[in-house]
Amino acid sequence: MKNVTTRKLREVVKRKPGDARAWFALGQAALECGEIDDGKHALRHAAEVSLYDPDLSISAANLFVQAGFLPEAESVLRHLVEQHPTELEGRSGL
Repeated sequence: MKNVTTRKLREVVKRKPGDARAWFALGQAALECGEIDDGKHALRHAAEVSLYDPDLSISAANLFVQAGFLPEAESVLRHLVEQHPTELEGRSGL
């Protein structure tokens, strides 16, 4: 069952599909309430649209690690390094 927070955040990302922070919040909320697949999807999408916000990608990778999804964390960090080759924090996570 979808909870109220994730339902509201889904409405936000429908209105603002390029809002990486909204996607991140949706991913975090979905993981917290057990909506694992939706959470993974939202966090991956947040990392993809956060081209100018490396910190958000690092936060998404950290959430993946905390949830035990190491391949997803690695994928987000690799994407970060491709987009920001000088981002040392992203490199150190790999």
